[in-house]
This record gives sequence, structure tokens and C-alpha cells, in this order.
Amino acid sequence: MNYISNTLLEYHISNGVECIKKGGILLHPTDTVWGLACDINNDLAIEKIIRIKNIDLKNRNGFILVVNSIFMLKNYVTELNSDAIDILNNITEPTTIVYEGGRNCSKYLLGKDNTIAIRLIRDDKNNDLLKLLNKIIDTLKSPFLSTSANISGQKTPQELDEVAIEIKNSVDYIIDLDIKGTGKPSKIIKLLTNGEIITIRE
Repeated sequence: MNYISNTLLEYHISNGVECIKKGGILLHPTDTVWGLACDINNDLAIEKIIRIKNIDLKNRNGFILVVNSIFMLKNYVTELNSDAIDILNNITEPTTIVYEGGRNCSKYLLGKDNTIAIRLIRDDKNNDLLKLLNKIIDTLKSPFLSTSANISGQKTPQELDEVAIEIKNSVDYIIDLDIKGTGKPSKIIKLLTNGEIITIRE
């Protein structure tokens, strides 16, 4: 990974946060693939992402909440038992967890069964990408909505050059940094309140 100066990181963090606060759409690198982000409670912004990605609302999925602490996560699920906390404390790769009983966010982030998908970003002072994502959340004082930066049904972009030009032209700000995540979508598991764990995507 190339070294990114703190000044450049702070510049993009400031502009990215301002974009989200104003109801805009942010295109940025995530801990997995390139993604689109917006305010978790701004339905107009989320509807813009739906149009950008050409998402069929009948089969809507792929919206997740990105948090950077278990404390923050607790605000968006009705119940977080000790089994879930143990799993969160032992995750070693980007993992999105689907919880029963989502709350405190746009209806677009909730499944038909009121589930919510959340990914916890770890902090790593030696990783510029994780520093970027953590600082965005800390500055917002809120999670952000995230979804892959691709037209629905098309390949997820591992690098900025792979993002479709129509997406680049439709967003409000691009964090154009030479950093990237794992290059593949996150693992997805579903936690049921009875303690059962269902693997949705490896």
C-alpha cells in the first residue's frame, strides 16, 4: 500500500463528510471494493443511489450500515446478545452481519423482515484505508450507508478505474486515493435471535 500523507487524507475526509452531510453521494474505496456512500436517514440520497445503480426495488438488497464500534452498532439493532458480541470481537476479515430487528435508519436499509445489514470497521493506525473510513464515521458522528459502486448485476469494481463512467458522473464527490481493500465483497452471515448463524456469502 502506498503511503498517503495525513494532509491528503484529511482533505478527502473533510470533503467526503461534507458531501454526505449535504445529502450527496460519495464514491470511495472501502475495506472491500469501491463503494457508494450517503446519509443513512436521507431517503432522497438513497433513492439517487437506487437510480444510479439501476436497482430493482422488488429485489432490493446490498445496502449496509458501516459502523466503527460495537457501541455505535447497538443503536441500530433492537437486540445484541453476548454471542453476537463474541463474533464481532473475533472477526478477522471484512464481514457483514445481518441482524434481526433493525432501527433508527431509513426504511431502505431494512429488509422486508425488518433485518439490517451492518459491517464493523476495525481501527488500524497503520492502514490508511481503515484510518480514512474510521475518521469519516468519527467526523460524521454516525454510520454511513454503503453499497458497491457498480450498476446492478455488473461486476463490483476493485479499483476506481473499474467504476463505470456513468456512476462517476452521477456522484457528488470522489475520494480519489491510491488505496484499496481486499478487492472482493465481504463475507455475509445472518445472526438469528435464537443464536443460529446462517452463512449467506463466504
